Amino acid sequence: IEFIEESTVFAGNDIQICNNEEVVLSNAFEESTISVFWNSDGDGSFLNSNTINTVYSLGNNDLSSDTIILILSGVNQACPLVADSLIVTIRPQPTSNLIGEGDICDDGSSTTIYASFTGTPPFNYTIENGIFNTQHITNNFTDSLTTTDDGFFLISSLEDKYCEGISNGVIQIIKRPIPIAEFSAHPFETDIEDPFIQFINQSYLLDKFIWSFGDGNNDSLTKNPIHKYDSTGTYRVQLEVETDYGCKDSISRNVTIHPVFYFYIPNSFTPDNDGLNDSFTGKGLGIQNFRMEIYNRWGGLIFESNQIEKPWNGTYFDSNKNVPTGIYKYRITIVDEINKLHEYTGEVHLTR
Repeated sequence: IEFIEESTVFAGNDIQICNNEEVVLSNAFEESTISVFWNSDGDGSFLNSNTINTVYSLGNNDLSSDTIILILSGVNQACPLVADSLIVTIRPQPTSNLIGEGDICDDGSSTTIYASFTGTPPFNYTIENGIFNTQHITNNFTDSLTTTDDGFFLISSLEDKYCEGISNGVIQIIKRPIPIAEFSAHPFETDIEDPFIQFINQSYLLDKFIWSFGDGNNDSLTKNPIHKYDSTGTYRVQLEVETDYGCKDSISRNVTIHPVFYFYIPNSFTPDNDGLNDSFTGKGLGIQNFRMEIYNRWGGLIFESNQIEKPWNGTYFDSNKNVPTGIYKYRITIVDEINKLHEYTGEVHLTR
């Protein structure tokens, strides 16, 4: 009787691979076998199924499975067949996609790029645009990047917990120029008797605009409008311009509508109580404060009034004592409705 040593085979430890890789069988061994052979429960193929160390290539059905079993069998004459197996876990390659294509204004504005992933977190990836690249890691299936740069952006490398990945999608971000707002007004100051102001739009790189005249009125249709103001005051006029890509600029300037001011002073009067030219004062519009002083030839004050409705009637300080015919000096001080000071000095002839 001949005793034959019992055969043993070891297929190796369980393996994890990515679905774009081959199964390299390099840790298998056998003892006391005449021959060995490999088989599997999948539809892939062995480089050589009759060698102890070989390579297994995944089949189409394998790629849709999570696991396959590879079996190593050994034969030794009359001894029973011996076998061992290992489990191959197939991990899908991670994938990524970028969205966020669009325009940004060339004023430091930013936009957000969004990345989405399939696979097993964490995801380690690199975004680049041909000028710079930034590395990121996330445990989420979505991530975002805020940028002020333009160019073509893509994910140049991707790994998840197990495998290197496949990157999809290239997005283009275009930096759009900013319009320049500018305008002039003719005139910047006028009065309420001629309250029309011509505005000239001197902006460029614009596609649309809107005027705000500071009095509650707007105009987005007339490039160079003529606007009428109904009241006195200072108005803050704004011109906002915009491109079709949403890039904006604006400029504001003041225009002023003054109240009308004028003042007339006669050079003579005849206080003889005939009802004609019996008193002396000035007349005008736009007067806020008024003061009049009358002096004799020696510089002595003989009359004063703080009311334009209170003229000088040719007497000493509103007494019944008439001053004689002659030439008298006056000084009139006026503050108009915009608080501007006006001073007038001169002579008036009193004739009786």
